[in-house]
Formats: sequence, structure tokens, C-alpha cells
Amino acid sequence: MTRNLFGAAVLAALALSLNASAQDAATPGAPQDGDHALPSGHPPLEGAPAVPVVAGSPFDSDTHREQANLARSGQRMQPQGAVQAAKMLPAGSIVVLVKDGQGQPLSGKQVKLTTTKQSIASGDKVSDKTQATDAEGRAGFVDQGTETSFLYEVTLEEGTSTYTSGPFKLQQNAGEIVTLFVFPSTAEMNATFIVSRALYVIQPRSDAFQIQCLLRIHNTNPLTWIPGGLKIPLPSGWQGFQPGEASGDLKVQQSADAVIINGSFTPGQHDFAFGFQLPNKQDESAVLTLPTLPHLVDARVYLEASSSMGLRVSGFDAAEETRGNEGQYALLTAKDFLFENTPAPATLSATITGLPTRGWGRYVAYGIAGAVALLGLGFAASRDERLTPRTVGEDRERAKQLILDELVVLEAAYEAKHIGPKTYEQARRLLMDSLARLESD
Repeated sequence: MTRNLFGAAVLAALALSLNASAQDAATPGAPQDGDHALPSGHPPLEGAPAVPVVAGSPFDSDTHREQANLARSGQRMQPQGAVQAAKMLPAGSIVVLVKDGQGQPLSGKQVKLTTTKQSIASGDKVSDKTQATDAEGRAGFVDQGTETSFLYEVTLEEGTSTYTSGPFKLQQNAGEIVTLFVFPSTAEMNATFIVSRALYVIQPRSDAFQIQCLLRIHNTNPLTWIPGGLKIPLPSGWQGFQPGEASGDLKVQQSADAVIINGSFTPGQHDFAFGFQLPNKQDESAVLTLPTLPHLVDARVYLEASSSMGLRVSGFDAAEETRGNEGQYALLTAKDFLFENTPAPATLSATITGLPTRGWGRYVAYGIAGAVALLGLGFAASRDERLTPRTVGEDRERAKQLILDELVVLEAAYEAKHIGPKTYEQARRLLMDSLARLESD
């Protein structure tokens, strides 16, 4: 068994797998014996409606809207690559099958296996191996490590497109079969069928609004879309850009006034994210501009809010109360552009009302600082022989009253959810400790 080519045992096991999976190739689904799985290249999936392949905008016709609705519901209309365990393959072996959109094998394609040996102590070590597919569209790698510290990824570059298995690990008692589908590409969005969705998360801060944009694009046609730099304009006054995670080979970058997305939108689902800030002028209300994607079919806007705040997004449903992952109060509003057959505007306008005109956290901090400073002056005065006991007593009473006033402000801010439990507990502990020192002295 050599390291550069398939060993006889691996080829024999793969041939057996292909023969045993003939029925699976005709009828996609889970393998019957549960030991291995070879994904079919013949869409649609079993039970999915037979939707004709269309191109253009989701709003072009009833047929376009129907396919867009299927796409966003998670029904894939094109074959998808897969990584699946195969017990008939020796442990430590990886078989790669490369096919076109009709499920036919592609020979002579350069397949790269990237191995990452993960180590906290010495750092990760990355190595690559490359092999060309044979006449049956097969490539393979044997004697790979099965320890949990090893992470693998199979990639194939076709023109400017990159097809990837995503990262995976090997099992201790089985090999892996990786299937990659390769499609022709286009630079024109309307030459294929692109559907986009968006979620915006707004977090008010004392000096800025933190905005996270979580975006998803579905490509339902057997064409890879390569936009050559999808440009998403940023609103005026933005600051603090933060690139987020992206699927596949997508890269999120920032230019002077826009976000640029580079990479390949292969058939299927692609997610990416980014964040930025808009200034908070500490007015009672603020209007925020949110960027949209082309072919946007629906969007949601989520605001981390206090009970005194309101949220309106132009053209959207009325905001409803909801709760975040940690139980915090929030507001959520949504718009289904596809259902209403109304293409989304270039930007969304979100109005937030009921904002505190002065940062509560800062106000409490100032009050605590003042109380502690006055407390320090009281202690200093008690050591100054030139001051009378009456003067010292008056200073102590003033310090006590200031601390009590700050406790009232702190409780009100916490009840109104202007500050969180951590800030509340820290501030209350400091104030109570200061009051105890005054009482005991």
C-alpha cells in the first residue's frame, strides 16, 4: 500500500461501496445498511417538490418566488457535497469522489488534503497533500492519523472557485468518503438564482450603537456565482468595523465606505457576518441606517432594549417583546419581502426611541466616585486638629446622605433595566461598604 496512490484494499472497498450504493445513486437518502453513505448527484432530494431551474431575481415571477421560498426553507435543489464515515474502508483512509452537477465523475482534478495537527503547547502544524482524480473521479489518502488532535479538510480549486468539504475528523474504526461536486461558474448574479436573508442585532452602548449583521445567501442553481467582490455600502458615520466568520472560502473585508465579500457562492447555503458601530449622541431617539443585500427576501431587526425603549423599522411589522439567550428584555421586528412581492430597499431605516439621555452606568460611576471622595475628605477631616467635632460630624452626615441617594438611583436604574446585574451588584457592594465604614467609625 503506497501513500501517493490508493492501496488495493482501499480500491476494493471503494468498488464494493459503489456497487452497494447503486440504489442510493438512483434514490438519494441514507444508506440501507447504515455502514456507509455515498451522496447522490441526482437532485431533487426525495420528497422535495420538482421545481424548475430558473434564473434572475426572486421577484421576477410566481415560479421564481416559489423556488425562493423553497430555498429559504432549507430545501436544497442541487446536489451537495458530504463527508460520511465508511466502515468498509480502513481506519485512517480518506476517499474523495469528485463529480459534476449531474453526478458524473470528473477525472484529472487536483484534490488537496490539508492536515492540521492541533497542539496548545507547541502550536498547530499544517501540512498539505495533493492528488489528481482517476478516470472514476476518485482520489485517496491513506495512513492518516485518527487521534482527536488531527483535523482534515479537502479542497478543490476550479478556476477562481474553491470547493471544500469543511473541516472534519477521522473515526477510530472507519475511513471517510468525501464527495465534492464541481459546477461551472458565472460572475453575473442574474445568470443563476440567488436568495439572501438578513438578521441585524443592535446593542445600545453609552457612546455608540453596536450593530451585528448576520447574512445568508442561498444559490439554488447548478452554477457557482463568483461576484468578484460583492460590495455592501456602510452607512455614514460608521466606525469600529469587525469582520465576522464566513463559510466556505468567503472572505469579509472592509474598504473606505463598504464591506467587500470575496469568494465562491457554490450551489447551497453560505453564511457570513460583520459588525460596526454608529455614534450614540445620547438623544432620546436615534435613527440608524442598516445595509441590505441584493435579492433580499426577508429580514429581522433585533434590539437589546430596556422596557422604556421602542423600535420602528420603516415598512416592517410592529416590534414585539422577546427575550435574549440570557433572559434579557429585547424587541424584534421582521419583514417578508417575498411574501409581499416587494423588493427590499437599498437600506433599512431603524428608529429607536426612549433612549436614556445620559448613560446610567456613567451616572452611577460618577455618584460612587463622589461618595468615596467625600468619604475620604471626612476621614481626613477627622485627623485635622484645626476642625471641630461638629464639622467632622456634618461631613460624615453629608457622605452618608450622598451614598443613600446613590443607592436609590442605583435601584431605579436596575429596576428599569438600564444596567445589568453585574454592574448593579458591583456598585451596590461598593456603596454599602462605604456606608458601613461611615457607620462604624
